Amino acid sequence: MNALRVVLVTPRFWPLVGDTEDAMGDLACGLPRLGAETTVVSARWQTDWPAFSHFGKTQVHRLHRCGGGRGSRAYYLLSLARWLRRRRDQFDLAVVAGMRFEAYTTLWCLRRTRIPVVLRPEVEDVAWHQKSLAAASCRRRCRSAAALIARDPAIAQALRNAGWPAPQIHPIPDGIPPGRLRKGTGCCEARRDLANANGDLTMGVGAPLVVYCGPLQRRAGLIPLVRAWPGVLRQWPAAKLWLIGEGPDREPLFQLIRDLEIADCVLLPGSFENLDQIFLAADLLVDPRAAGSLPRVFLQAAAAGLPIVAQLNAPWQAHPVLASLIQAVPEDADGQIWGRMIREALCQVPDRRQQAAQRRRLLSCHSLNRMLRAHLELFETLTCTPDGCLRHP
Repeated sequence: MNALRVVLVTPRFWPLVGDTEDAMGDLACGLPRLGAETTVVSARWQTDWPAFSHFGKTQVHRLHRCGGGRGSRAYYLLSLARWLRRRRDQFDLAVVAGMRFEAYTTLWCLRRTRIPVVLRPEVEDVAWHQKSLAAASCRRRCRSAAALIARDPAIAQALRNAGWPAPQIHPIPDGIPPGRLRKGTGCCEARRDLANANGDLTMGVGAPLVVYCGPLQRRAGLIPLVRAWPGVLRQWPAAKLWLIGEGPDREPLFQLIRDLEIADCVLLPGSFENLDQIFLAADLLVDPRAAGSLPRVFLQAAAAGLPIVAQLNAPWQAHPVLASLIQAVPEDADGQIWGRMIREALCQVPDRRQQAAQRRRLLSCHSLNRMLRAHLELFETLTCTPDGCLRHP
């Protein structure tokens, strides 16, 4: 049997970071190790990005820039449709990140072929389908997908509640690389490496470091978190808060930081391609988002042994391992509760033996190899006959 040829359609891809970008990057790197051939089709978010490049062994095609308004998005989707039609004899299966316009375009272009289309939705996609006539049209088109991959139980439940048939939903938990477990010497080395790469990230000896990793936007709940920081500084004057990521509210956040006169202690260092060094250097991960689905950053941080303080009304509470690792914060408008919870978390002394046991359980539930093999098995089920031949030429 020839290698299975998979095209990954995603609006955002490396060097952009996030849950979707990281998951598609794992598939792009991991599936070739299992014998599949992968190609990524994505948007070109910066004009100086090359239209064609490689991500490991995977070819990456970047189409027209997306994000310049409705006209720009329409041209990007038109470019995607042309790419799929012209190359549909070069792949056996398509995987699309989300259930929005990229999914609609891919399903429409391949509707008269025997090429299966697999969607990887988020909880927000299910809610978005109810917002407009265009969104409802996407929902109807997505009904023709061969399979929907639910990366956590919250997504699977949202799909079932919205009326998607159970046989169409395939739960495949996110997988994460093992990474390194935080230890004293590793923390010092990571801080030194980060400071050498960017002098603004220099930390005082023994100073607490708290990090947030996610989008910089109002709905992420970052305003109360920033307002809480002066209270943390009263106990640890040298403590630092790094808000890692990009987003539309970067400037308002920076203005609030300046107004509170804590610009030396609260930094906006941008995005990092790899968070391993951050998790080794930090003392605590905070996340005030009331996320609809489980953020991958929780899994990565917990695997590194990093304590987590997060929003109460979030899907991680039902997770068999994370529920015991995360301290929950109720809704907090002015930051007082966040300040208290951060101070308490920084005072706690971790139990290294318990951390190692929890890490083993977490990596067992979220094995990267297991995730990749589950994807490949699903793809082969959709594309191959019982004797191993492809169902379409």
